Amino acid sequence: YNGGDKKEVENLMNQALKISGEILGENHPHYAGILNNLGLFHIENGDLDEADQLLDRANAIYIKKFGESNIHSAEIFFSKGSV
Repeated sequence: YNGGDKKEVENLMNQALKISGEILGENHPHYAGILNNLGLFHIENGDLDEADQLLDRANAIYIKKFGESNIHSAEIFFSKGSV
């Protein structure tokens, strides 16, 4: 967000999440990707509890879709190292 209004950025990301959920469903990998990005946003802004919850939700979707060992989960585990 490059120093922009954090609240506006978060609102836009939540809007993207809502639209993705409505169109693709909340178990779609693209939806999980938005959850992941929103989690990273919260890590950057110090809201680690929210970040952890979002990353867990994303990871559950990835595991359900791709199995326990998948590249997306590996990226989540790496991100959670920051939480």
